[in-house]
Amino acid sequence: MKSIRIELPELPYLRCLYYAFIKLIDLDYADIRVVNNAVEVEARGDDIRPVLSKAIKYAIELGKDYEQRRLRSEFPLSGNDKKIFEKLKLVLSLGKHSNILNALENYSSIIKGINVNILQQAPANQSNVEFSPFQAFLLETYSLTRAPFFNGEYKHKLKMNLHQMMICIAGYIAARHSTSRIGDKSLTVMFLPINLKVTKSDFYMTIRNNITELPGMSPEEAVILWIALHLPKDFNEDMLVLGVEEPGQSMQLVSSITISNEFLLRAERLEKLRDQQEHVKELLRYALKKGVKPQPEIDDAIEYVKLLYLAVQEGYEREMLELALRSSRREVLLAYTNSQDTTIRRRKEIARKARMISTHLLKSM
Repeated sequence: MKSIRIELPELPYLRCLYYAFIKLIDLDYADIRVVNNAVEVEARGDDIRPVLSKAIKYAIELGKDYEQRRLRSEFPLSGNDKKIFEKLKLVLSLGKHSNILNALENYSSIIKGINVNILQQAPANQSNVEFSPFQAFLLETYSLTRAPFFNGEYKHKLKMNLHQMMICIAGYIAARHSTSRIGDKSLTVMFLPINLKVTKSDFYMTIRNNITELPGMSPEEAVILWIALHLPKDFNEDMLVLGVEEPGQSMQLVSSITISNEFLLRAERLEKLRDQQEHVKELLRYALKKGVKPQPEIDDAIEYVKLLYLAVQEGYEREMLELALRSSRREVLLAYTNSQDTTIRRRKEIARKARMISTHLLKSM
């Protein structure tokens, strides 16, 4: 069996999890084509099964990397998820104390020897949908049972077979990147591909090797600039960056940010910021610290970053000048204020950095 057709789900988040799985496939060993509402994966050799097995093993490798970086290691399971996982362990012939990575390891071996006819039908088969999805896959559907005019008895009937469950598990583990915060909320950060653009880059290792931390998830402009400045210039993937509260009882979306290659093309002055990278990173780090209580220095940093986000893009010369004007004016005003006040000293330092960045950009015009 040389190829397999994987039908894509309609729900956008689930579709991104499928994309995340497909991004695990080594393009040295297979070609990928999007056909209508499906993806065809064709092996460059005679058999697609070792290619799929290798993709699953890559997800395991990424899961272990997540553990080694001392982030939350276990797959997030709600109380009901644990019952579903017990059923999954029975189907995969796993021991009582097995975890999600053990399940992927076992599935990787199953795929190598699975009957080709069963495998061909597996990703689209609706006749053997024996599993309710984990809460981690229900980001879009949880609220459907908790809306006005529903009495609580309504159930959103989404079911999956073994292969669909394992595709989503592998995609979720691969996309899980780090932890971050918005205010007092601790979030898991996920990087999800939003299309299957074929590039030379290893999507996951490029992101993990270059973005070792994400200080916060708000404001959006600071997140986009932080990520853009850390990624290589030739990395032209489109991504969805999610900040989620992982199950407890439900999967809660807190932040959703799209980073497109189109923005990177428009942001022609972004490369100039790399020359001032330490100043820019410190400004962004302040902006990303925003908490529940107002802090003048952080509010200043957010104001500068929002202008900077526009100033690096073609056609926004006015915002570049506005950044220079506001930062220099505030720096001068604060210079005549009590310098022993910690907040004032921070505001003055942030204004100085913003002024230096804007001056550098203006010189490049």
